[in-house]
Amino acid sequence: MRKFALLTATMLVTGGLAAPAFSAAVPTSDDTRHVAQAPATQAPATQVPAERSQPGAVPAPRDADRDDAREDAEDIAEDRQEAQEIVAEATRVANQLASDGQARAALDKARGVFIVPDFAQGALIIGAGGGAGVFLARTDDGWGNPAFYEMGGLSFGAQAGGESGPMAFMLMTDKAVQGFRNDEDFTLSAEAGYTFGDAKDGAAATTDNTAKDVVVWSGTEGAFAGATVSVGDISYDEDRTAAYYGAASRPDQVLDGPANNEHGGELRAALGTRG
Repeated sequence: MRKFALLTATMLVTGGLAAPAFSAAVPTSDDTRHVAQAPATQAPATQVPAERSQPGAVPAPRDADRDDAREDAEDIAEDRQEAQEIVAEATRVANQLASDGQARAALDKARGVFIVPDFAQGALIIGAGGGAGVFLARTDDGWGNPAFYEMGGLSFGAQAGGESGPMAFMLMTDKAVQGFRNDEDFTLSAEAGYTFGDAKDGAAATTDNTAKDVVVWSGTEGAFAGATVSVGDISYDEDRTAAYYGAASRPDQVLDGPANNEHGGELRAALGTRG
């Protein structure tokens, strides 16, 4: 009996030690439910960006915004340089115009002058100053400030010469000047009701009985030659004017504003005063 008891005890002890390892690892039903519900890994909480976590914080500028700002600054600088070049070219034309004895008679009585440094018959030259011009109106104190305009078309008819060169339109009536004061496209032509004279006719182009709305002068021999003139689609160049003066302005604000020697002083001096 003692042997049997000892053998039984030994078998029990041995059986307990020899039990399979997996028998202890199998979870209970509660454990299984717990394991199924728990995620394998815990994802870290998403961190809120600093600019969002701070009330009133200003977001950093995007690359696209910086690129747009840089392009805008470059466009303004380019417009300013072009405007300065147009005024410089117009000043040289004004000196040439004022030294022409026949044209001087009209210039001294003109109520405005539109100077186009370069033109070509039937089509405008593309390049420095091509198609671009500057206009000044007569004020009580002399010539006013220059404002910038673009021409969409220029024709002199069949008699006109084909060379390019400087051009000036001396406006002898308020009617002709008024178009430049409006911030909208307009046309100087016979069809629009304007009359034209040739600066080579001198004083005859400005007498009361033959007064013309516009007296045309050209620095190119034979460019006008009494041909029919049509200056189409004249439009106020707001971008160049704003870049030149550093602020956006309507045409009348520029033309009627106090003369600024820093802007166009040499051009006004070249045009001179009434004779």
